[in-house]
Amino acid sequence: MAKFFQYTADGYYAGEFEDYGGPLPNNATRTAPKLADGHVPHWNGKKWVLVEDHKGKEGYLDGERHTVKEYGPLPEGFSETPPPPSLEEAQGKARDALREKRKAVEYGGFDLDGQHWDSAEKDELRLNSVTRIFESGVPQYEGWKISEGVYITLTPELVQRAAMAFMQHYGRAFALEAAKLEEINTLETVEAVDTWLEAELNQGW
Repeated sequence: MAKFFQYTADGYYAGEFEDYGGPLPNNATRTAPKLADGHVPHWNGKKWVLVEDHKGKEGYLDGERHTVKEYGPLPEGFSETPPPPSLEEAQGKARDALREKRKAVEYGGFDLDGQHWDSAEKDELRLNSVTRIFESGVPQYEGWKISEGVYITLTPELVQRAAMAFMQHYGRAFALEAAKLEEINTLETVEAVDTWLEAELNQGW
């Protein structure tokens, strides 16, 4: 059976259909289009013309994120490769990485009396809760977990030393971060920032 081929209001191929005779729709022709990968047929009023099809392709246009929304050649300035970061962007990335490193150190624990205490965001609050228990006259607290599988007996004196150790530990982490942030501010090229960051992430605090 014969077929006819429809196109959209703006002329782009919309598919083939069975031709049962009679007049064709206004947006149809009996001329079959040529199909090719990466192209879409376009009816120009007389014949089909292949047009590049990059619709939906994602990339960058003049340095900004861009999704192609129209048929035709890629717009001038389009690239699949992200633009190189600016110095400000590179420094921002380094600051973010430094912040994550400081958090890892901050919550990574410390040693007190030869035992490792896991550090957690709410450890100070937990210690404060025990302090209130001691204030009620309880002399010690059994079974306080300081790390996985390690439990100790807390006393008021130990709680005070632990709280001080926490504050010193956290203070050291923040002081190191502040000093490193100052170093970032002195770097004047993206390459210098990248080199500094790679070295920084590979060394301990």
